[in-house]
Parts: sequence; structure tokens; C-alpha cells
Amino acid sequence: MYTSAVYSVNLPDVDPASITLRRFDSRLGGLSCDVDPAHMNCDVAEIEFETRNQAPLIDEEFHAVYPKLKGSEHEATSNKPTFVSVFYFDDSEYAVRFAKAFRHAVTLCGGKRSPF
Repeated sequence: MYTSAVYSVNLPDVDPASITLRRFDSRLGGLSCDVDPAHMNCDVAEIEFETRNQAPLIDEEFHAVYPKLKGSEHEATSNKPTFVSVFYFDDSEYAVRFAKAFRHAVTLCGGKRSPF
């Protein structure tokens, strides 16, 4: 299966407190580095973020291709609003810097914490 997703978001809609970084070890099948970071190669990462109050303000365009299927089931697409999105990184050190810069950009653009 091959997939792609495009997310459109306005930075003021993002809750800066929701921006979270998770690091993983690609050699161990993506095992979270929360398990034992001292003995792991935390080389890949993801940054997840949500909109303020989890309002569905992010537009998600999803496309999947199933190469072994034929006919109408060969492809699937969907367009829907969501409140969460993720960036994936193959360099966890860069992801740390990106998370800091992203949080700063969201704040400068008017992003505010959810009240609850």
C-alpha cells in the first residue's frame, strides 16, 4: 500500500502547548525511546500537534493506492477536517530544533493554549 497525506493548517489555530516531540529507534522497529533512551539509537522522530480546543480546523487530503487490487478498490481518497496532524523526521536532532521553531512560529502568529 502506498499512501500520501496533505494537511492544510493556519498557524493561529494551533495550540502551542499541544506540540509534542517523540523520538524512536529505527533499528528496533520504531520502538519509542521512552522505553530505554540510554541504550537506544533515537534517530527518528515525530512532532504531533493539535488545534486549539481540538476544533476540526485542519484540512486533511488522504490518498492510498493498493497495487495488488483491481477495479474501484485500487485507490482510496478522502478529504475531511481533523484536529491533529504530525510531522515525521529521519533526523531526531533536527526534529528537536524544528519543534522549538514551530512552537515559536505558532506563538508569533497568535496561536493560544486551549483553556481546558
